[in-house]
Amino acid sequence: MQSHVHNKGLTLIEVLVAIVILSTGIVLLLQVFNTTLFAAREATESSIAQMLLREKVSEVQLYMNENRHLSELPRSGSFPLPFDKFEWRLVIQPVQTIETMNVENSLEIWEWLKVIITVERINGGRPYTTSFFVREKRENEKIQ
Repeated sequence: MQSHVHNKGLTLIEVLVAIVILSTGIVLLLQVFNTTLFAAREATESSIAQMLLREKVSEVQLYMNENRHLSELPRSGSFPLPFDKFEWRLVIQPVQTIETMNVENSLEIWEWLKVIITVERINGGRPYTTSFFVREKRENEKIQ
């Protein structure tokens, strides 16, 4: 007579292998979730910073449209709530000065300026920068 023993349970090795496989899968899923959260936060920060950058460019252009000199603008600051975690910097670099004569025989002096605006998180995040050129009238002198 033969006796057959049927094992209805799992061996310790099979249980350990299953735990290792499940643990590896869970760790990988958590890493993907963490990466996704990081990417979403970076995308949100980038969108906000670019919006604030466009706002500062508009402020500079409005200032110029009011015939005011850029030298009167503040060079840095922070944004009001809810964007108070961001700060901005303004750099104005002279590029070229051009003298021209107008129809009234007056000398007009124009200066080309490079305007650089940077927005970044106060705690040192990635800076977002744009630059553009503007022309400012410096003085009017009558030629004799």
